[in-house]
Amino acid sequence: MEIKNWIIGKLPLGIIFLALSLLVLGCAKIRKNNDIVIWHQMGVDVREVLQKQLNAFEKIHPNIKVRQLFKGTEELRSSYIIAAIGGQGPDLVYGPSDQVGPFEAMKIIKPLNSVFDSTYLSKFNKRGLVYYKGKLWMIADRIGNNLALIYNKKLVPVPPRTDKQLIRIGEKLTKDTNGNGRIDQYGLVFNYTEPFFFVEFFTGYGGWFFDKNYNPTLDTPAMVKALQFIQNLRDKYKIMPKESDYNIADVLFKDGRAAMIINGDWSWASYSKAGIDYGIAPLPYMVESHRYAAPLVSPMGYSINANVSPEKLKNIKLYLHTKF
Repeated sequence: MEIKNWIIGKLPLGIIFLALSLLVLGCAKIRKNNDIVIWHQMGVDVREVLQKQLNAFEKIHPNIKVRQLFKGTEELRSSYIIAAIGGQGPDLVYGPSDQVGPFEAMKIIKPLNSVFDSTYLSKFNKRGLVYYKGKLWMIADRIGNNLALIYNKKLVPVPPRTDKQLIRIGEKLTKDTNGNGRIDQYGLVFNYTEPFFFVEFFTGYGGWFFDKNYNPTLDTPAMVKALQFIQNLRDKYKIMPKESDYNIADVLFKDGRAAMIINGDWSWASYSKAGIDYGIAPLPYMVESHRYAAPLVSPMGYSINANVSPEKLKNIKLYLHTKF
């Protein structure tokens, strides 16, 4: 003991700290093979469901720990790219299918058709298997990004079916409720500054982003009509706020100060918690074009970090194969 203490006492502090760090990292590496880390951008209510599944898995496999970490969609993409290029990052990354392109180009996710056999993959809906350049990069657990018209039943007993009805109901329910000359209740709110929430009207007028040769087709009559329609909702019919992002629209609806909102399925549970008796209806039928406003939808699923070791991969496959 005295000899050991003498040796340590003669060593520079830098070497001691380095040795301790290597020891800690070594232990962490051993533990890490029995840990699975998931990065995702799921909403609060979906996270709760996921955690129940993780708890159920850990009861079956107590030697494996699965941790989830939430990041906003854009933060998730950028943070994962930086981490994975550096040889780090989560073991599983969950998100929309559009992130597959940049991840594949940077070689930071594994091709899944080399990980899972055809019998396992045949159990999935083909639309939930995201292929790119002939290889499978994502397995989806749902088709996400759905948008719908959500309405407050207290204000809107019967939802509008067409864009004309939407405007008519919206005008009736846009009010200055306290007589101070300012609008306190709006007929419709949504995040019209975000392209994702604009697309449904572009497609509603027959527009699409690319032609058959994948050339952009944005300079079209459909684009002009869709932009004009949204501007009219705000400036001509005045059924929407002059300014509205996602949070403003969400709060107005939760506070009962908006009759209708365009939002996704991730928001429904939060409206129940806010005490709103709400209904869900399809996006409106556009009378002029004889088409329904149609949102973009995409698979939402898991990809595996290219840096995952063979030992870790076994546990990941066990997790993804487990039925809850």
